[in-house]
Amino acid sequence: MFQLIVLKFFQIKHLKFLKKEKVLLPTKKIANEFNSFTENLYKEIDLLRGKNQTLKQTRDLLLPRLLSGKLDIEKIDIN
Repeated sequence: MFQLIVLKFFQIKHLKFLKKEKVLLPTKKIANEFNSFTENLYKEIDLLRGKNQTLKQTRDLLLPRLLSGKLDIEKIDIN
């Protein structure tokens, strides 16, 4: 199911220790299933990051106006 390999030609200096370590690699089928499963999760993460950025911008725009009194909230119905 998994292929066991030894990384012999790994050239990144800060990961030198991996040259001697055995690493399990999934089969293509398992890797594809994992990618299918996580693809939607990453899309949702990106979407939520965008929404979070919009909320931060809105907060940064409205909070100073609220604190300075430039934004009137007397007539806002919060119920």
